[in-house]
Amino acid sequence: MFVGTSYMMVYKFEQDLVNLVENVVNDKLENCAVIVHDGNKKGEGFLSDISFISLNDKISGEFFHLVIKKVQFGEKDSTKELMSTSFLNEIHYYREIFPILQTFQKTFSGVKIFDNFPKLLATCSDKGNEKIILQNLKYKNYEVPQKSAPFEIKTFEKIFKLYADFHALSFAFKHHNYEKFFELTEPLHHSNLLFSKNFLGGYIKSFFRKVTRFFENQDEEIVGKLQKYFDQSVHIYENCMIYEGSKSVILHGDCWSNNLMFKYNSAREIEDIKLIDFQLGYTGSLVLDISYAFYAGAGKESLDNLEYLLKIYHNQLSRTLKLYGCDAEKIYPHETFKQEWKKYCVYGFILGVIVWPTKFATDFSNMLGFKDVMDREQYDEHDEIDDYGLKYDQDKYKETILNLIKHMYENDFL
Repeated sequence: MFVGTSYMMVYKFEQDLVNLVENVVNDKLENCAVIVHDGNKKGEGFLSDISFISLNDKISGEFFHLVIKKVQFGEKDSTKELMSTSFLNEIHYYREIFPILQTFQKTFSGVKIFDNFPKLLATCSDKGNEKIILQNLKYKNYEVPQKSAPFEIKTFEKIFKLYADFHALSFAFKHHNYEKFFELTEPLHHSNLLFSKNFLGGYIKSFFRKVTRFFENQDEEIVGKLQKYFDQSVHIYENCMIYEGSKSVILHGDCWSNNLMFKYNSAREIEDIKLIDFQLGYTGSLVLDISYAFYAGAGKESLDNLEYLLKIYHNQLSRTLKLYGCDAEKIYPHETFKQEWKKYCVYGFILGVIVWPTKFATDFSNMLGFKDVMDREQYDEHDEIDDYGLKYDQDKYKETILNLIKHMYENDFL
């Protein structure tokens, strides 16, 4: 049931947040019935504290369903900086990048406007107090897919086509507005790079120590190839992100299933997808987005059909670029796509190895949050990943990662 404003104060919402919400509803909260829903649970939001509220304006009768993202606080300066810059990234996407790209699209007839993200309602950019208020897509019948189930091929077809449209828009904007593209993206912070330097290196090492054991006494050649991910994990990961080519696009960034929301029809077929969470967004090779989405969500059947899915992606990219008056074979030739996939797909592979435990999690109750981990002293490479308190289905993880590593090895991607 809806309750009064005192309920909001019980949850200790700051006055500046109350002001933001009042701007959204264009009324005082005392004129609204308010309900505060359960916030994000552990394993659902790693860089934000997320609240969900609904309001009913007693005068107009209008309903508002809001997602409120608040920056998490850390103790160390490096933690605070990462959390803050990540939020400023997402604010820049919603305040600047998306509106400019949508205006650009409207100059082309026949182009379906790319609006596959939540509607922005309000932001606060004050350092250390960043907030973002978005529409709650759950009330538009969108839902986050089940984490533990690998995506089917037909689901990846839709995901790859969506990313192809997003990347084609970026390519087209850069083609027609070259200098403006770099002006638009220059304010973005490479939060993912900061994240790897402060935390992710040790995390990757610990997981690759674990997965290497899966092949001990079985395939020494695979063990040998995996060794470099233990020895040079940060170097390999960062080399993927530091893109020096000419084919950069604006990226989604954090592309695992938790940041995709599906809308189904009555037959439970996907009819639309929204992208959420752009805190790790930056510019770089488009392979980073699709390899992450793929390797953090693919079972054996999808892995075996990678070539088919890559054709789906590039065909869609080509069709969409044509609508913008661009030639795909000049903008992003298929041969370049193949070369960049071979070079950069290890990015998605590394993230798949470390994300699947979260997808197979059975108990988040003792899991440390990212800010807690980053506030610790420098990660000891001899620490085991269980130190983070995450409980997950080890058998499912092993089966999934064995298939993933064999796929990488057989395709000469390792």
